[in-house]
Amino acid sequence: MPRFLRRFVPVLLGAIVLLGPAAAGPAPADAGALDQIFTSLNATRAASGVTAVALDPALSGVAQWWAGQLAGAGSVSHNPGLSTMAAGWAILGENVGRGSSVVTVEAAFAASAEHLANVVNRRFSVVGIGLAQSGSTLYVVEDFGGAYGVAAAAAGPAMFRTAAATPSGVGYWIAAMDGAVWAFGDAPSLGSVNRRLNQPVVGMAATPSGRGYWLVASDGGIFSFGDAVFYGSTGGLRLNRPVVGMAATPSGRGYWLVASDGGMFNFGDAAFLGSLGGVRLNQPVTAMAATQSGRGYWLAAADGGIFTFGDAPYDGSAAGRPLGAPVQSLARAADGYWLLSATGAVAAFGGAPPLGSPAG
Repeated sequence: MPRFLRRFVPVLLGAIVLLGPAAAGPAPADAGALDQIFTSLNATRAASGVTAVALDPALSGVAQWWAGQLAGAGSVSHNPGLSTMAAGWAILGENVGRGSSVVTVEAAFAASAEHLANVVNRRFSVVGIGLAQSGSTLYVVEDFGGAYGVAAAAAGPAMFRTAAATPSGVGYWIAAMDGAVWAFGDAPSLGSVNRRLNQPVVGMAATPSGRGYWLVASDGGIFSFGDAVFYGSTGGLRLNRPVVGMAATPSGRGYWLVASDGGMFNFGDAAFLGSLGGVRLNQPVTAMAATQSGRGYWLAAADGGIFTFGDAPYDGSAAGRPLGAPVQSLARAADGYWLLSATGAVAAFGGAPPLGSPAG
């Protein structure tokens, strides 16, 4: 039965699946196993006459973070903060299990009425998948979300996913995952995406003039407004992992896109300065920011790990610090940077001042 953990957001929790002994020492997720689960999920939905779910990078960050927590603890339970970490969905669902392999856990999910109900739920449109290996035990977390944006206005609000500030610092835009944009302060209203998207909006960057911005969807599709010029996208490419963010060059004549595996895509005058492609990560990349010079950038992972390229200095990371939720955003300060977690906790590094947060 639905259990209400957050107002108007029913969270459908599958019964926990336990297969085999637990062990200590969590290891990073295997990309092939993630693809196997995603393919299996959509095959089950297709067999039931239900449309496929898309892989959502934000939900995947939450699911991967929780899988790591479970593997570290050597026990299995549902994420008590799911509705806060994935706020904005009209409906959420979670399947949690552990076993010796992807095949055994997925077979157990399919044989369980509670888990199968989440897998074939017609209201779910996206899924986040988390995997962590501890010894011989694999921990699996599947977080489902549904009903966002215009098509589900009656069911719940669109999820606010990203934002960008004007050059003056006294205005900003906030973008929802359905491409709707709100302007505040001296930020001009320049338009929203006025059609249904194939994938949710996950990143935003403003032009140096403050009279334009780009939106990027998780498939790398780019939408430009105002004086923002389209320099290319990954919309027509088959990506190994979804795009999770973007950053513009200081000139405004180029931008970078980053995928959850740390793969980098550069367009216009944005220089390729390195990537994490091929590196085995403990947690997926969830955000990026560029240096003021445009000759460097930082990547942030869900566990707060920081990776630097070009002239971006390393000022520390939140890996191992109790942020209580996966990191979802990285912002450059005049000296240093801030990390923001899904629950609103902010960690400051370098010369970035600790200015408070809405956490709690």
